[in-house]
Formats: sequence, structure tokens, C-alpha cells
Amino acid sequence: MSPPNDKARLAVPRNDAHERILDRIEKAAEIKADDIQSERDLADAQERERRWHKYNLELLSRLFNTDKYVEEYRASRRPVHVVSDRYFDPSVSDLAGRLVGSVKSQISALHSIIERLELSDEGTIPVSSVESAVETAVQAERNLELLAERFHLAACQIQSRHAKRPTLIVKDEYDVQDLLHALLTIFFDDI
Repeated sequence: MSPPNDKARLAVPRNDAHERILDRIEKAAEIKADDIQSERDLADAQERERRWHKYNLELLSRLFNTDKYVEEYRASRRPVHVVSDRYFDPSVSDLAGRLVGSVKSQISALHSIIERLELSDEGTIPVSSVESAVETAVQAERNLELLAERFHLAACQIQSRHAKRPTLIVKDEYDVQDLLHALLTIFFDDI
């Protein structure tokens, strides 16, 4: 993180940063928060928004030499669930409206960042490096999600060995840690 008085500097050419941020704004349409009719639709839209938001944070952190824009963008996200929901059960349409408002707020923050791109000096790192790093981070997140979703299947599978061979029986936290660590080595070098 850079000192607060440092001027924001782009790590890529200004036009490339402009195009990349505009592309992320266009990707917001994939969230489809306006079409929410059920709790399942809401959960799906929230998951798409979460992935979109995380990608945007990573992209902004790689486009600039400072976290100023990352923090500004992060602050634009609005919660879908609030404390008062514990006392008043909001409808799906209320929650969908909050999600739509959050996406619009984030889009507004991205537009504001685009408008101020001319105030930042340009860098020299090629866009392909930024794209590659962002894609690597997104793929790592997908791998973790897939591993978490299928962990139970793997734990069950290793209990049924051929010819009654010995196996790892997952019966406590330490067994879970050992199996998870072994599975993480498939995708990651540093665990």
C-alpha cells in the first residue's frame, strides 16, 4: 500500500484501464438482479454479484499503484441484508431491490474512477500481465469453491476402498484438515 500523499499512478496505459473498467461495468448486466422472483434467484444473483465485486477489487488493485480506488470502490457496495432484517422479515423483492441498489452504486463508483483516469500518470506494465494475474486469481477462487463444494464427496469416497484396504476415516477436525491439505496441493504450491 502506498503512502496517502502519493499520486495515483496507472500500472497500464490509460486507454487500457478505461476499456477494462468499462468491460466490468458491462459485465454487471450478467448479475440479472432485476429478474429476481424467488429466494433461489436472489441467492444466484448474490453469488454472481459477489464474484463480479471480487474481480473488480482485484482488477483495480492491479490497475493502480495505490489502494485509493480499491477502497473507494469497496465502500460503494451496499449490504443486501441489514440488522433490522432480524426483526422485520424483508420480502424477496425488497432484498432484490437492495441488491440492485448495491450494483448501481458500484457501477457509479466505477464510472467515477473512469472519469478521473486522466488525473493519473500512465505506467508501463502490459495489460496482458494484469489480465493474466486477475484471471489467475479468479481461477484460484473457482478452484477453492469447487473444492469446498465437493469436499464431502471426496471424504465419503475414500471410506469405500477396494478389497477393504485401510483408509482415512474422517471423524474429527484433524482428519478434515489432513484431507483438505492433501486436496489443496492439487491446485496450490503454498498452503
